[in-house]
Order: sequence, then structure tokens, then C-alpha cells
Amino acid sequence: MKYLEDIQEKLSRKLILEDKFENIDVIGGASSISFKNIVISGIVVCSFPDIKILERAHSEIKTSFPYISGFLTFREGPPIISAYKKLRKKPDVLILNCSGICHPRHLGMASHLGILINVPTIGVTKRLLCGYVKDDKIIYMGKQVGWKLKNIYISPGHMVSLKTSLEIIKNSMRNHRLPEPLYLARKYLR
Repeated sequence: MKYLEDIQEKLSRKLILEDKFENIDVIGGASSISFKNIVISGIVVCSFPDIKILERAHSEIKTSFPYISGFLTFREGPPIISAYKKLRKKPDVLILNCSGICHPRHLGMASHLGILINVPTIGVTKRLLCGYVKDDKIIYMGKQVGWKLKNIYISPGHMVSLKTSLEIIKNSMRNHRLPEPLYLARKYLR
């Protein structure tokens, strides 16, 4: 575990928590499901802000890495990267079903993958990985690392600011608990 923690701590120094895009015309949602040692990841790419599906891609990879809280990238990262590489139309921002900087080492899978594939990312979860909520702000180690919006938790991943991560998710919500691109990615996997 120490080796994996070292990788995360080293990569966390490369995080950019400011907006590194002009406009968002295309947004993506990425999610994964597991069956024993098989991980299947899907990405749905949509126009923004109207959220019309433009493209879908998926990847299936056999893994020997178990599910360990805080180290999700080492299990689910490879098939998400593989699916991302298949996309003809790359999203301006990618929303992932995982944490961003709201992570014990400030490098959840949304942050980790954002650095690896060089794309702005936001993490959205249904459960809080670390910290506590005060006035809809997620606080960890004395700093704000995300937002609570209704019954989801939002944290910037990479190349997206705290403020903008909340705005993008608010503008991506439709009639579901999750932002629409993420909901569509989960539906695509089913």
C-alpha cells in the first residue's frame, strides 16, 4: 500500500485546480461495473448544455487488482483510459463516478485520470469518502475539497476549479440523482 500511496502523493503535486478550458461544448460521463475480476467501463459523450448523446465507447479489462477504498484508479483506471482512447469526439470536461480531490491524499480517481489523460475532470459520488460537510461545503484537513449538492458529493478532479465544478454539475442535472452524462454512462453499461 505504501508504494501506491507514494504514487498518489507524487501525482497530487501535478494537480491543477483552476479552469483550463474556454467553453464547454462537449461533456462526458464515465462509469464502471465489475464482475469478479472483469471491469467494464463506459463513457457517454454529450453536447453541452443540452445533453444530447454524441458518442459512446466502452472497454472490458481483466484485472487482478482488488477493490480497495482510496485506490480505485488501480482497478478501474485502465478500462476507462481504454474507452477514452476509442472516442472520436473527446469531451471538454469528463465527469467520473468517483472522488476527485476529496480523497485522503487529494488524488481520487477523477484527479488521477485527469492527470494521466490530460483532460479536465470532476468526481461525483453518492457517499463521502473523507471529510465532513458544513454549509454544503466538503471540508477535509481544514480545506474545502468539494460540495454537497442534494444527495451527491462533488469534487474537482483536475483542470477544473472548485466553483466551476459545482456550476457544471448543476447545469448537468436533469431528472436523476446523478448528473445526466454520468446517469447515461451507467445506463449504457447496464
